[in-house]
Amino acid sequence: ESLGLRKPVISTGENTVSDWVKKHGTGAVVNAPSPEAWNASIALVERNYEALSNRCCETFQKEFSETTWVNNILDLYEQSAI
Repeated sequence: ESLGLRKPVISTGENTVSDWVKKHGTGAVVNAPSPEAWNASIALVERNYEALSNRCCETFQKEFSETTWVNNILDLYEQSAI
């Protein structure tokens, strides 16, 4: 949802969301549970907001758009029919 709204994501810890953010460059990851780490991640997003916002939109269109979903389902059906 955030990507579709062009909103960068700030994630914490080692998890799937953090992996996604790192892989696709759609926000920042807080690596330590401290105010300093949060402040650094927020500052990074603020400094790069426009570029991150554009990246979120591009990633959403590539990974989650209706066209992508339909193509993925059609591929799945095609593979299942073999």
